[in-house]
Amino acid sequence: MIRYSTGFHVIPMALYTGTFILLFFPFFIVSAYTLLNRSVQDTRIRDFRLLFIIWFVFVLTGILLPGYTFNHYFIQLMVPVSLQAGLFSHPANRLPPFITRFNRSVAGLLTIIAACLVIISFSFRDHVVKTDVPREIAAYLRPMLLPEDVIYAWNHYHILYYLLEKDSPTPYIHTSLLTNPSHREALELDLDREIKRLMEKNPLYILIQDKGKNRIDWIFTLLEDQYIIEKRFNNRMVLYRRIDRSAVMNP
Repeated sequence: MIRYSTGFHVIPMALYTGTFILLFFPFFIVSAYTLLNRSVQDTRIRDFRLLFIIWFVFVLTGILLPGYTFNHYFIQLMVPVSLQAGLFSHPANRLPPFITRFNRSVAGLLTIIAACLVIISFSFRDHVVKTDVPREIAAYLRPMLLPEDVIYAWNHYHILYYLLEKDSPTPYIHTSLLTNPSHREALELDLDREIKRLMEKNPLYILIQDKGKNRIDWIFTLLEDQYIIEKRFNNRMVLYRRIDRSAVMNP
């Protein structure tokens, strides 16, 4: 962790943690109420409080200590928070009178229904309405690839290897392992050597995200002599094809 760490800085880490808490504010409020409710007599709930505090502190320390602000790090913190929040509905946990009245009212029922509809609508948008760009790219590439052809998803959509049943030409599949200097330092990677190994495998197609936070400008210089742009997807993804191979689709 010491080699991987970028250093702990109080203000960025405070903003990082505060943003996460705001995103899941209802869970933290319910969890805090259950934690601080001294009217609970059930020993199992009181014992879990101690487990929750230890669990929360150790996980939060592990998240913040490296100094990185990746939101997915907080996923591991949601386990104890969700368990603690779930105790809010335990029979031994006495709820405030106004919450008890609200739960039994028509307004409470309508609020629950509305919340469920909002969650369902967002899920429908993300999984049904929104274009599945990786599948779109895979469908485009599949008829053009021979079994021996190599593809490389440089800085996005590495799921293409699975969709096209292809192996990655490099063991460092995740975007940041080769492109992030601190990750290269942590893994003791020589970027020039790894890129040379990659290009020696002559990928037929290379997919690059040329907009957004994953954009890496120096990639384009490496490709300009050997690859041409064949197609764009989603206004962000650029598919490059090796010049010495025509774009004729396989029968």
